[in-house]
Amino acid sequence: MVFFVLITLCFSFIGSRSFVLKRVEREQLKFIKARMDVLQGILGLGQFQSEENMHAVRQTISSYGAGPDHDVLFLTDTEGVIIASTNYQHVDQHWNDTPFFLESSRMKVLMDKSIFLEVSADGHWVNAYASVCHSGDNFLRKQACGVLYYRQNFAYHTTAALRDV
Repeated sequence: MVFFVLITLCFSFIGSRSFVLKRVEREQLKFIKARMDVLQGILGLGQFQSEENMHAVRQTISSYGAGPDHDVLFLTDTEGVIIASTNYQHVDQHWNDTPFFLESSRMKVLMDKSIFLEVSADGHWVNAYASVCHSGDNFLRKQACGVLYYRQNFAYHTTAALRDV
C-alpha cells in the first residue's frame, strides 16, 4: 500500500511538473510576444532618425532593463549597429560584436518577418526578434528595417514555478 502511494505521488509530481513547465513556457512566450508587439508599434525607424527622438527611444528601451528576468534588449539600425540598449556598453557596436548569438542569416530573415521567438536549446533563455521598419515618406521609397532583440532569463520563471509545485 505504501509503495502504491509513493508511486502515485511520484507520477503525480512528474505530471504536474511537466504541466507547470509547459504552462510557464506558453505564458511567457505570450507575454514576450505582446511586449515585442508594443515595442514594435512604438519604435519605427522614422521616429529615431532625428536626435530629439533618439533620446525618447533610448529611454523607452532602458525602461525595460530593471526586471529580474531581463538579460538584454536592444535596437539596431538598418546596418546592424546597436542604437539603443538596456546595456549601454553595447550602444554603437555592431550586433556581431556582442556576446549574443545572432547569426547574420537570421538577422536578414528577420528583416522580412514580424516577430520570431525561440527558447534556447538548454531551456535557459528566450530570444525574441522583431523587425522595426519604416517605409519612408512615400510608397516608392525602399523600406528600411532595424531589429529589436530581447533576451529573457527563462530559467528564472521555471525555477520560480517549480518552487510552488
